[in-house]
Amino acid sequence: MFWGAFYFNSIQISFFLTGDYHYIRQINGEEIMNNPRFFLLAISIMLIGFCYGDKPPITRWIDPLGGKPITPQEYRSKFGFPQRPLKLGIVSKSSNNSTNLVEIVVNASIYSYIQDKISRYGEDLESDGYSVRIDTMSSGSADDLRELFQSLRPDIVGAVLVGNLPVKWYRIEEYEEEDTIIEIFPCDYYLMELDGIWCDYENDGILDEHLLYYNNEAEIFLGRIDPSRLTYGDPVDLLRKYFDKNHSYRTGEMPVWASALSYEYKDWHPWFEYTFEEYEYAEIVRDTLIFSAGDYQGRIRNLPYEMVSIMCHSSPWRHYMDPTLTFNNDLGMLPPNANFYHLFACSGARFVEQNDLGSTYLFCGPRSLTVVGSSKTGSIYMIGALTDFFQYLRVETIGEAMRDILSEYGDWNPYWHYGLVTLGDPTLRLVYTSRGTVAVDTMTCTPDGFLLNTPGNATDVEILSSETEMNIYVLNGGCSWYYNIESFRFNGSAVWNTGYAHTAIAGTGDMVISENADYPFIASEGAPLSIGMLNHWSYWSIERGEGYFSHPYLLGADSINAIVYTHWSPADEEPLCQIYLTFYHSHTWDPADGFDFLISESTNEKLYPHAVLDSSGIYWVFWTEIMPDGPRILASYIIDGEISEPEIVGRGIMSTALVSSDNKLWLFWKSLDSKLWSSSLLSGYWMPATCIFEECKVADIRAIPDETGQPVLIITGIDYENNSEIYTLSRESSSWLSTRLTYSAGPDFHPDGLVLPDGTILLAWINGCSGNLQARWNIFEMNQIKSDIPNRMENSIMIYPSPFNDIVQIKWEPHQESEVRIFDINGKLIDQISGAGKVLWNATQHSSGLYFVNVESLGTVKVFHLK
Repeated sequence: MFWGAFYFNSIQISFFLTGDYHYIRQINGEEIMNNPRFFLLAISIMLIGFCYGDKPPITRWIDPLGGKPITPQEYRSKFGFPQRPLKLGIVSKSSNNSTNLVEIVVNASIYSYIQDKISRYGEDLESDGYSVRIDTMSSGSADDLRELFQSLRPDIVGAVLVGNLPVKWYRIEEYEEEDTIIEIFPCDYYLMELDGIWCDYENDGILDEHLLYYNNEAEIFLGRIDPSRLTYGDPVDLLRKYFDKNHSYRTGEMPVWASALSYEYKDWHPWFEYTFEEYEYAEIVRDTLIFSAGDYQGRIRNLPYEMVSIMCHSSPWRHYMDPTLTFNNDLGMLPPNANFYHLFACSGARFVEQNDLGSTYLFCGPRSLTVVGSSKTGSIYMIGALTDFFQYLRVETIGEAMRDILSEYGDWNPYWHYGLVTLGDPTLRLVYTSRGTVAVDTMTCTPDGFLLNTPGNATDVEILSSETEMNIYVLNGGCSWYYNIESFRFNGSAVWNTGYAHTAIAGTGDMVISENADYPFIASEGAPLSIGMLNHWSYWSIERGEGYFSHPYLLGADSINAIVYTHWSPADEEPLCQIYLTFYHSHTWDPADGFDFLISESTNEKLYPHAVLDSSGIYWVFWTEIMPDGPRILASYIIDGEISEPEIVGRGIMSTALVSSDNKLWLFWKSLDSKLWSSSLLSGYWMPATCIFEECKVADIRAIPDETGQPVLIITGIDYENNSEIYTLSRESSSWLSTRLTYSAGPDFHPDGLVLPDGTILLAWINGCSGNLQARWNIFEMNQIKSDIPNRMENSIMIYPSPFNDIVQIKWEPHQESEVRIFDINGKLIDQISGAGKVLWNATQHSSGLYFVNVESLGTVKVFHLK
């Protein structure tokens, strides 16, 4: 017997079909058999049942960190828009015919800062055949907005809301087995369906029901362009950049690769079989062996898709990819590269939350234009509706397609559809035709190097070297769960496949392998933290009660192995975020006294930890910490079991460290504007941060020693047309020299390298020509080409005069209260002064020579005292 069920607000209709009869039974509400609309619906549901059998799984709010949705009361208190009285200001009306009208409403407090961008945007819309009206709004409610749109009928076809503007909330009861779940969420459908009846039974400003009538259709499309709850930049700057890339796309200046990525979790494979044939290239990932945060992020950062569709369980801040997580900060600080996003992900577009995924995709990606998703659990229903949505996009704008989906399917299944929202410009159309060099580079390229032939897509590579052998490991999705890593041996001139490197844990998109070739441990994030060993069935786990482990990094040095990682402990308000360093001991990874260290603990998010052992036997731990004024690189060390206080080394993300042959500790990281910075430790203090590479945007960073033990950096660089290639940086005297290694037009990324005794580099990487992810390798000469980038101090510390006689002026920016410490050549503290942006140091009591001036949180500079 087949059964299916649909719910319509207070009406639940169940359809039953047996071999010899069928009937429709009413549980709550009035008799509906005489309503032809519902009769047709019943027939449709039964046909779906014949085709698909059991109903598909619901999308679920999954957040291992314990995140909870903001309530309407909390939202109004923290982010709310002034409700009364209504204050509108008409800025301009189109000179075009008033029909086909798009109403642009801008938050009045930001209008003057983006007026030029809004004016140009209006001109772009007029060029597309719309008439345009622009209003500012300084106070008012969502009801006022709806009345405004109603007053503009029948001319209005759509609306664009810019900045923080009113939100209407909806309350819905969902039934799961014997439980009743009440969900309250933003409902933009209310602002699109203008002639229906919406009921607020509690009289609390939250809608409870949308009465069902024949004319229940969305009359207009609507999009929100609002970065006000993001912490990845100034909201005005984010808006200005958004309208710039919008204009670039409309005018044809922005290169487009007509390609799609559909990244689908196993829960929905049987119910969604769309082929995306309208694109020149489409990649549909349904392989559970590679479905992971690491693989997904690698694709969307390095391949310039036109459309990305992601299907996974989620929360507003994290995609759950069983067991890995894609964090909002992963997207905000290492942004994706596509134009348009469809989030079949629970509450992924819940725009009322701080740093929600949908807004992060929209404003942080250099090419992101529109995001479609849901502010609640559910999304566009994958049987029928989702296929229709992608087909509508062939001939309609994104806003028109969303309008039509809500008109046809919204009230048929409110649990899935009432939370649908469009973030970004709803008037844009996909082009489906490649243009610019991205298309040529990605589709017709000839890859550099030689293929490391593996079944399925390759997603990451690692090179390990011992005294007797050199191996390249490739993570791919073509093998069984525990055989998805292949090993290749390098003999100095050739590479051959040695078979699978089996493990007791599965790889998760990014390989995390220790540097110790004799003990190649491998780690996988999740709950608990899983650790295995290549070519060995041993398995360990680290547990710390309830919580989640992320961003592991394995340190291998001689016979010592350690792992540094982030641990998240759920809490009522914000999850507690911790950095741990745990050592392998007595054939186990169990945390134990003397082998387990809590490096840092607070509610600030901490990502991308890294660790290194210096020449003095001191363990250094580095990580990115998200602070109120942006991400910082922090450092701490362990000596004799004692943990130092964290020290800020620089501004940025994703640090990596290396100890050179002259016992110098180097640290490298990328800034938020994707430049590469470095610092080094001198006499116990970090030198001022210096920009060493800005020829193009930096993505991946690896630090390896050259044949003399000096640092060599292998990086992925992305040019202005979003082509990614691989570069090296090495030192000559006091300068950093850059060399471009790959020249194929297709994207090259996730590199790893090894400098051979003759000074050449063995390089392995992932190439994305024609959308196929392949592992490749080659030997490169170190043809050093001097970079023309001058060294710059990240935080300005100015010494005048230098050299000086008796008194020297020390100034710094930003002008904040700081402690200034003076050290002699032996590292001894000889003086200490406090000031806000400027101090004078009197050195008459000290001898001539070299001194070091350290300004708290900014760095250290040298100064010469001459008597």
